[in-house]
Amino acid sequence: ARNTTAATRRKKTKNAKNVYTVAFTSDRNFLQYIPTVLFTLQHAHRREPSVKFKAYIVLRGVQKNDQVIRSMIAQLARRVPTIKPIFIENPAVYEYKNSLKHVSMSCLDRLVLPELLPAHENRVVYLDLDIMVISSILPLFKVKVGPKGISGKRSFKENVVANWLKKNRNSGVTYNHTTSINAGVLVMDLDVLRRNKFAKFTIDLCQKHLMNDQSAINIYLDGQNVPIEARFNAYYNQDLSQTKHAAIIHFAGSKKVWHTDFPNKNLAMVWKRFERAAARQ
Repeated sequence: ARNTTAATRRKKTKNAKNVYTVAFTSDRNFLQYIPTVLFTLQHAHRREPSVKFKAYIVLRGVQKNDQVIRSMIAQLARRVPTIKPIFIENPAVYEYKNSLKHVSMSCLDRLVLPELLPAHENRVVYLDLDIMVISSILPLFKVKVGPKGISGKRSFKENVVANWLKKNRNSGVTYNHTTSINAGVLVMDLDVLRRNKFAKFTIDLCQKHLMNDQSAINIYLDGQNVPIEARFNAYYNQDLSQTKHAAIIHFAGSKKVWHTDFPNKNLAMVWKRFERAAARQ
């Protein structure tokens, strides 16, 4: 057992030096946006040729033998050779009660990343698919996440979770903190999360209390978040103007940058350019 542990540690160290691991979750509806998001990630690090990314994509309700999916994965693999699809072919295996209409059920699969990703994976940056990477995210891989093993951007608004619990009348669940984090960009220490049984704790909250995963993550953190810089999760409609040199722009909410009625036409044009560039690769 000691030799196995040492081998795993060596493998983790090697991966940490050479490859930066990111993770996404998706269903069939959001698959079409993966190539563009991956392109923005690579474009943001184009002046750092030694930087390589390994991308895990958790696919909900998608069959491994689906030819459209196989073709897309093959195309993405030409851009990111270390792309790793993980299929949840039977969604009932991880079923949640989702109470936010604009949030895909697949977003909730970030709760089970510690269980789905291989045991040798530890430091992972989770990214929503409604984001655009503008500049280097490498500092995220050096963030000290603290004893809870997860870190995110602190929300500018106070009492987000407490107000949500009050509105949805979640009996037996309390949150005694004014601050909370947004779960669109997360730095995760999978070893810590596995030891803390993070997946079971948060899934139980979602299933028993009809809770969205962001609230469940904050209740798990219990105020012990070590926040990441706001520039790594800058809301296009809220704090982008307050965040200099945004590294990641997050299109949080029901209005997405690919919608024809998206209010910020400049950002929509930038997304379109990235989308066309990704299609040409």
